[in-house]
Amino acid sequence: MLTKEQIFSEINQLPNSDLKEVHQFIEQLIKQNHQKITKNNVMAQLRQIKIEAEPDFSVKVEL
Repeated sequence: MLTKEQIFSEINQLPNSDLKEVHQFIEQLIKQNHQKITKNNVMAQLRQIKIEAEPDFSVKVEL
């Protein structure tokens, strides 16, 4: 199993010129993981729904 310490060790062997590329790759992975979690979490999506209406909208609605 790969550990963070092993990854850090590998990164420490890279030249400074490659660090920007590694950083961009890590940010991309984080963003993808966040999107996966959000897509799979229905409640998170429902919490994003905003309804703009008067406070007593449900009382005044005419069907």
